Amino acid sequence: MDIKTIFAPSVGVELVFDINSLTPKSRSSIIYDVDHARRIITIAQPLVPISKHHGFKEMHLTTIIRSKQEKQRWGVPCTLVGFDNTYQLADHTTTQAVILKYTPNLVEAN
Repeated sequence: MDIKTIFAPSVGVELVFDINSLTPKSRSSIIYDVDHARRIITIAQPLVPISKHHGFKEMHLTTIIRSKQEKQRWGVPCTLVGFDNTYQLADHTTTQAVILKYTPNLVEAN
């Protein structure tokens, strides 16, 4: 699997917090922009916003991959880099975005 095709602009994603705990939490989002050379992914701020003070130990960015026979959820560990409160969309409006740095180790996430 190629991470560049899995995580691309407009792909729906889930931010999963504490994926290995008994009570992981997730937030839906969409990818705005990707810089694979720097391993940076910019996503929409989820409806329930995250902040730099969010109390989580680990975070993964995941998405569903569909093949002919099945669906699988794959993800990458990531860290919060920052926020862009004036991220410009194609229609020239601005919105809130979250900037993440990922580790290129794809993992299957259930």
